[in-house]
Amino acid sequence: MFELTLRPTVINGALYEDDYEVVWISAQFGARSIGRIRRTSELSPQQQQSWKYHLQPNLPVPTWCNGSMRRLDLAIVTFRRVFERFHAETTEEQWHNAFKAQQPVALLR
Repeated sequence: MFELTLRPTVINGALYEDDYEVVWISAQFGARSIGRIRRTSELSPQQQQSWKYHLQPNLPVPTWCNGSMRRLDLAIVTFRRVFERFHAETTEEQWHNAFKAQQPVALLR
């Protein structure tokens, strides 16, 4: 089982509402940002609210690593399944190379 956690997205010091960075915490790589889940804001009033998820591990990802769900809890569960599948198809060397230029994420516990 992988330890994944959400933390609010902050870009250039600005906190984004209903927008979360997905962090993978592993013994080998530490805490690393691997994706994002956010509520869509570009919908017209006639469309249903949805939550977009994006696996972004600094590696090429297939199209099935991105999508949307109607509720946040469903987006979180789906993201986990996507990550587990992607992880199974990714070598340790690929992960190591992906994280070479990325600093570990500082987590508050």
